[in-house]
Amino acid sequence: MKIRREQLLIDDEVARLVEVVARLLRGGASLPIALADAAAQVGRPLGPELLRSVAASRTPLLAGGQPAIAMFEATVGLARELGGASVQVLDGLAAALRSSAVVRREGLALAAQGRLSAWIIAAMPLVFTAFVLLLDAGALRAALLHPVARASMVGGLLGQSIGFL
Repeated sequence: MKIRREQLLIDDEVARLVEVVARLLRGGASLPIALADAAAQVGRPLGPELLRSVAASRTPLLAGGQPAIAMFEATVGLARELGGASVQVLDGLAAALRSSAVVRREGLALAAQGRLSAWIIAAMPLVFTAFVLLLDAGALRAALLHPVARASMVGGLLGQSIGFL
């Protein structure tokens, strides 16, 4: 779970970096200058690494192996080689990264909701048993003495245990 959140943060930073580079290119900056200025604007964790990379070779090489970083590097590499309408490509990449992050965040929220629902459903028999015990302990004792009720409770506990695993 923590890795996914860190990946989402990096994806957000890469999307922000791409937007800044596109804005600077739209303003008339060359690609190397746009990369250097964007690195200074974005900050940690990507900014300093990008700044060192651009200063050393004028080619952005960011560590981490994240898909968003790989897409950024490929897009900038193509922009350097081919030129042309790189601003539109960078805008498209930023939009794709943002929409991907929205879908991933929604998936994390739905997974958390599913886990919470599972805990609630698993706890309901215990809550119901405690409620019956508070209202009428004699009824629960009588139910435990009946063989069919006892078998039903054992089966329910067994099912709950298997479902919990």
